[in-house]
Amino acid sequence: MKITSIFIISMIFVLTITGCEKDPQKNVTATAQPETQQLVQGTLAKVLETMNDGDGYTFVFVDTGKEKIWVAAPEFKASVGMMVIVPEGTHLTNYHNNLLNRDFEAVMFVDSITPAPSGQVPAPNPAGTPVAPTPSAAK
Repeated sequence: MKITSIFIISMIFVLTITGCEKDPQKNVTATAQPETQQLVQGTLAKVLETMNDGDGYTFVFVDTGKEKIWVAAPEFKASVGMMVIVPEGTHLTNYHNNLLNRDFEAVMFVDSITPAPSGQVPAPNPAGTPVAPTPSAAK
């Protein structure tokens, strides 16, 4: 009887320890996420041309790899060649900006444009993919 009791207590002890060691590790690895990971929503694009209208807006002509489009956002520092993240916005056609004295065939207004994390470049246009008009097409 003494041996049976010791055996049962030992088995309970072993099962308790092995059960406690494995479950917390599974939960930690399944839920752990790097602190530096940020979700940036929008389209990666390369700035081809930039201008400020003097009234608080920056206009950038960007290449997303699928299309080239003018995008306007509250004034920010932009330079040709810089990679940016462009969120979805409001599309306008045949837009005239009085301050720039310029007509845009199409322009998208967004809340903000942010610099892209370094090392990201847009994919090239697949063959046959139509692109928006070039800056020379805008009057």
